[in-house]
Amino acid sequence: MSFLHNITVWHWWILGIIFLILELVVPGASFVWLAIATGLVGLILLAFPSLGLGYQLLLFSFLSILSVILYLRLRSKPKNASNLNRRAEQYIGHVFVLEKALKNGQGKVQLGDTIWTIEGPNCAQGTTVKVISAKESTLKVEVL
Repeated sequence: MSFLHNITVWHWWILGIIFLILELVVPGASFVWLAIATGLVGLILLAFPSLGLGYQLLLFSFLSILSVILYLRLRSKPKNASNLNRRAEQYIGHVFVLEKALKNGQGKVQLGDTIWTIEGPNCAQGTTVKVISAKESTLKVEVL
């Protein structure tokens, strides 16, 4: 039991390396957060070498939970790739000038490398319009 009283920075960092190796072997991102927590406990132990084992374990528990919570919050944030299979939605709010008149409420416009069908009020060539919604490959526009 005297070993437990002599836990050093190196013990925590070796445990962190073991967690990183487990991360490579086990699918999912679970052990990396424990590795981060053990690394931080090791750093804190460098600053406070007389920190008791009970406090070290409490600190490790707290940092493990905190790192997992931070990961879950960062992971759940929306990403720019959310429109990956809904390309038309990326143009909502986009403003452009019509190269051809909009007749009978329909027309075509080239945005980027794609020709899109547009719907909106009849308007002449050169009119500035804004995309207000998108459905499949059709953009609904309004005159500005």
